[in-house]
Amino acid sequence: MIGRVVLVVFVLWLVGCSQSEPELPKERIDYNSFEVSLVPQGFQTSIKLEYKDLDRDGNPELISQAVLKPNTVYDATMRYYVEENGFRTDVTGEVLRNFAAYTICYDAGVLDMLIQRTDDSGTDVLGISSIWETKDASEGSVIVTTAYQPEATDIDCRVGEIQTDVAFIINVRTGNSPN
Repeated sequence: MIGRVVLVVFVLWLVGCSQSEPELPKERIDYNSFEVSLVPQGFQTSIKLEYKDLDRDGNPELISQAVLKPNTVYDATMRYYVEENGFRTDVTGEVLRNFAAYTICYDAGVLDMLIQRTDDSGTDVLGISSIWETKDASEGSVIVTTAYQPEATDIDCRVGEIQTDVAFIINVRTGNSPN
């Protein structure tokens, strides 16, 4: 009797050990527009940076620009869309479900600004959420790159397929956004 109990426990242990973690989905999401919503901490009004390439020909119909205030911290959130036949479908949830296959990078170039991605799965950093902190007045562009990396995510966006690589003109000064 004790031998059977030991055998059953051993078999259950083997079955439990042989099961591996489920693999995360790595589907490529075919979006044609996205926006970065910037909200100054402590405020509710947002500034939107928008990119639209509705016919997916590589010549976007819209790349917006913005004026940001110096010495301000902005909470930034990315949203991805498929826009067709006058309808706009938010596919950000699909990108999030495929977290392991995507990386979003930000390059502030010559701007006096720090950008830090804030969403982290413990092994990967996606970049849907980030913090943008402006310093002194400056002018330049922020390059937002979305890389599809089904084999391995790389924090610097140089591995895999670049889906979008967009330079948004940013002017850090006191004043209003031109959007």
